[in-house]
Amino acid sequence: MTGDHQTGSRQAIALALPQSARLTVLEEPNVVVVAVDGDSDDWLVRFGKDSSYQPDAWAKNMAAVYNERSDRALALETGE
Repeated sequence: MTGDHQTGSRQAIALALPQSARLTVLEEPNVVVVAVDGDSDDWLVRFGKDSSYQPDAWAKNMAAVYNERSDRALALETGE
């Protein structure tokens, strides 16, 4: 892929991560990274820092939405 915005498809992400996996946001000098918690090398998306949008907000929202939906799905499966 080219450019600063590199993403995987939703289906590929869902299949690649264990259901208990959580996402975290890491800030680097030129990018904001959404990665699997505990494994910063296993990133899902990298947002280039650019003044035309807020990459940290996009990344935090992406991680929060994924984690919330994952928690809800796990709770439904386990009956919690």
